[in-house]
Amino acid sequence: ADPVRLDRGVERFPYVPSDPARRDERCAEVYDIQVEALRKRLAATGLKRVVIGISGGLDSTQVALVAVRAFDRLGLPRSTILGYTLPGFGTSRFWSSHSRIAPVRAVT
Repeated sequence: ADPVRLDRGVERFPYVPSDPARRDERCAEVYDIQVEALRKRLAATGLKRVVIGISGGLDSTQVALVAVRAFDRLGLPRSTILGYTLPGFGTSRFWSSHSRIAPVRAVT
């Protein structure tokens, strides 16, 4: 009998499609899942405002974008998304980034 091969190639980023069209579709799907999850949670709890920390990094930017879209879907005013910054060691140099994020997305 022929030997059974026990190894296989694994892409460097297995959850990120290399094809740009598939990657865009996957990113849109993940974003929509996040938005819908927050929308459902806000609707279930009856909350009408959220507080988020804005550092200027990718994570807090994603949180702000998700919150804005969820509030839009719920028909809630964006002004009730409260974004706060706590500049300190490691984040102060990003002040110009997060000072631009909040106004663009109508986050208070």
